[in-house]
Amino acid sequence: AIVMVTHHVEEIPVGFTHALLLKKGGIVAAGPLDEALTADTLTETFDMTIELNETDGRYAARAA
Repeated sequence: AIVMVTHHVEEIPVGFTHALLLKKGGIVAAGPLDEALTADTLTETFDMTIELNETDGRYAARAA
């Protein structure tokens, strides 16, 4: 198993299957990438509106 810590979704390698989003020591979302890593969960995590795109297993996020 590999655990990766990042603030940048662009760094998530293809093939990773799960995500854990934390905010102030609490869990915002956890589980399969397509369920845990969404614009809504990123918005909640970072306290700003985030747009998330996924293409061929690669992610891109930006402030909206």
